[in-house]
Amino acid sequence: MEIGCGVGATSSYLEGIYINYIGVDYSKEFIELANQHYSKVNVEYYCSNIKELKIDKELDLVLGIGVLHHISD
Repeated sequence: MEIGCGVGATSSYLEGIYINYIGVDYSKEFIELANQHYSKVNVEYYCSNIKELKIDKELDLVLGIGVLHHISD
């Protein structure tokens, strides 16, 4: 799972490394772009505040690139 996935480009960069990818971003516009440009069978995008997201899936890795300064507490 990638927090702060933006438009979903990382899912394309990492393709072949993951079995399933989950991207989460607070921006509705970014998630819409992610779905338009990087949607695949094994890729899911969620528009949500990461602190409020509830996913009932086992995660092997959570990554965030350039997002820590956007997260309070």
